[in-house]
Amino acid sequence: MRYVTESLWVAFGAAIGANARYWFSTLARAWAQPFPWPTLLINLVGSVLLGAFSAAALARGWGWQGRLFFAVGLCGGFTTFSTFSFEVLDLMYQRSWKLAGLYAALSLALCVLGCFVGGHFGRLLFSPHPVRIETTNNPFAKDRD
Repeated sequence: MRYVTESLWVAFGAAIGANARYWFSTLARAWAQPFPWPTLLINLVGSVLLGAFSAAALARGWGWQGRLFFAVGLCGGFTTFSTFSFEVLDLMYQRSWKLAGLYAALSLALCVLGCFVGGHFGRLLFSPHPVRIETTNNPFAKDRD
């Protein structure tokens, strides 16, 4: 029964995430361009959201239901790595080598950075204690005497 309940949490989040991706892509396609910006932006936003949620879940001790709903379901349904892979290959088949390389590199760098930034802000916003920088063991801290 546990797996059925877990699957329902994932399915509910995935339904929301997939529909959000559909509408975002539909609206973004109004501007036709050779570079697949909508997918890049979706993966970046999804990475930021996943990083922020993960940090908040750890700081607040959120239960498994929230993690399954948001991280696996919503972010998994929203981000489009399979579409990204197809688009890189499609650009390569079109012999747009530079665009394919640029798209793959930007996707990797920006999404990893986005996850880091989201995690940083998630910790700042949802940490139960204010984040302080300890200077007692810092050899670069100036003496305050």
